[in-house]
Formats: sequence, C-alpha cells, structure tokens
Amino acid sequence: SQFDDMIGEFYGRALANLFSIQNVERYNSSSNNAAEAQYYVHIPYENKATLLDAHKLFLSGLRGQHNASHPIRWAKEAVDFLHPDSDSNCECFKRVVFCGYSVYQQRENYTLWPGKYIDSFGVESCRGGSGNPYACDAYDRLRSALLYNIGSQYHDIDGMIVNRRREVLSSQNLIDGNYTGDTSEWTFVGLAQRSSRRRWINMPSVMNACREEFAGGGVVIVEVNVEHTSTPSEQFLLHRSLDAMVGVHGAQLTQGVLLPPYSHILELLPWVPSYARGDWVTWTSSPTPLGVIFHNTDLNHFGYKLGRCSVPLCEGEPVDKERECFEKEENSRQWNWDTRNFLVEPRV
Repeated sequence: SQFDDMIGEFYGRALANLFSIQNVERYNSSSNNAAEAQYYVHIPYENKATLLDAHKLFLSGLRGQHNASHPIRWAKEAVDFLHPDSDSNCECFKRVVFCGYSVYQQRENYTLWPGKYIDSFGVESCRGGSGNPYACDAYDRLRSALLYNIGSQYHDIDGMIVNRRREVLSSQNLIDGNYTGDTSEWTFVGLAQRSSRRRWINMPSVMNACREEFAGGGVVIVEVNVEHTSTPSEQFLLHRSLDAMVGVHGAQLTQGVLLPPYSHILELLPWVPSYARGDWVTWTSSPTPLGVIFHNTDLNHFGYKLGRCSVPLCEGEPVDKERECFEKEENSRQWNWDTRNFLVEPRV
C-alpha cells in the first residue's frame, strides 16, 4: 500500500491488515500448505526500498505467531522477489497474491500501483468507518501479539529491561554501583525526537526544566530517537523500558505501541489554523491517523493541541498579516505542519 516507507503508515495500514489476514477465520485453511505462506513487503519507491529496523522489528512480531493460522515464514523486501539478482535466486510459487495495489489496464497490459489501503479486515471502525468505534479491537490484538512474540525472542527480557534502566539511572547520576533494585520505584518518561523534519527544537531545555521540576521525585527524563539506535532489538528495549512517552504527531511515536501495559502516551498535535491543510492532525474528539494505532488498547493515549507559539516563524508580524507571511513560498518548509520543526513550552 502507499506510504509503506513511513513506519506509522506501515503499522496502521499494512501491518494491521496483515495481522488480520493471518487470523481472520475466512482465511483459515485445513490444508497443511497454509504454514508455507510467504509474505513480502513492497515499498514502491526506489530511493526508499529498504526495510527500516522498525519494519523488521514489527514483522518479527508476526513470524511464528503462536495463535496464527498463517504464520509468516519469510517477511522481507519484495525487491528480492520482484527483481532477483540472478537466475539462481528465482523461485517457483503455486500462487502469488498481490494485496494493497490498484490496477491500471492499457489494452492487454496491466500495471500495479500502490493502493491507498490494503483491504480492511476488522479495522474499518478504528478509522471512523461504520459501526461502533468502541468495538474496534484490531490494534489491541495486534499490540498484544507483538509484545508476546517479540518478547518471547529473548531469554530474559525482564532482566534486560532492568539493566537498561539501571544504565540510564547511572548515566544521570541517580544511582551508584551499590544499587541492586529493580528500578520499579522510578518512572521513566521518554521524549520522542527526530533528526530531520518535525524536530522538537527546544528538547534539551525542556528536558532540563523537567529534571528540575521532578528532582528527587522519582521521575527520569530520557530522549527517545530511533535514528540513534543500531538494531531492532535496541529499539524494542528502548521503548519497553519506558513508562510514558511524549512526542509531536509523527512516525516517531509509532514504537509507542511497544510500551509496557497501561503506559501513557501524550501526542502533541501541531497548530494548524482553519485556512491551512492538515486539520486531521489536530483531532482531539477522535484519534488522529497516527493515534488510531493506540485506539482501544490498554495504553492511555492523550492528544494535546500546541498553540501558535509552537511555530517559530513570522514572529512579530501583526495577526492580520500572519497568513500572508506563512504562505510565502520561501516559508513553505517552515510552515507546512508535516515539514516544520516545533517549539514546545516546558509547562506542557
């Protein structure tokens, strides 16, 4: 489907439906061949055709699933399947099924284009479709399966989490070498950061302000930036060691689904005035297109609208001149919600 290179879109569009396809009763088969199903992820953009560590991490949570009728045996880039390096890599398949594509026909030729969505299997109400949105449990089932299956890949996941938390506490001089506790007396809050667009500009000052505010109160503030991790496992441990996560609307919050049960996630919503594109990222009466992945799970998910002061652009302009200033061509990257960087007041 479209936008599979963006991890939030991949999770909400492709992974949720792939998980449902594995488990929906109508796809069950009495044939032993069901276990031989192979899945390939196609990212249809030549400059972004490689799976990220986050793709691999989430897909690893579907492989060998203990309750799936169609476990993932292989889950990798479709480029391996569509464009093998040599004849020796060619494989024969009894049946090939393409999901998430639109078909363009010109005479006898057919072209596959990435579709907007993979056909939904149980996630319609989560996205505001017909029915009772509170009946939607697709993302809850997906999260539960991921936590179980990824956690099962480690011999002592609980011990690894404690060790990671101890390392963070030690680096902030909150414990010394004599500490032998399990760190449960501490609350770990992660502030989600990105390295390029939609950066949280003043995160260092916010972290300092929070540490002063909660000094001696058992709260630990850490930066969470998956671009600074080197393996899928590191991403998993980074998020499993948190109790809460705060970040601006965007893909950097996606791995929040890996937080421990009953954790808290605060999604900071971009300021988008009525005349600008992107009102869907400001919703508080229903989940945003990203927030839907936390919908009806055990996670406590909240949205908080940022104000005009979060946009460091056209400052000092009279209110009646702001729109003209915002919409200047040279300001587009700093103005459009999906490319701009953000200021967040510490009081938030």
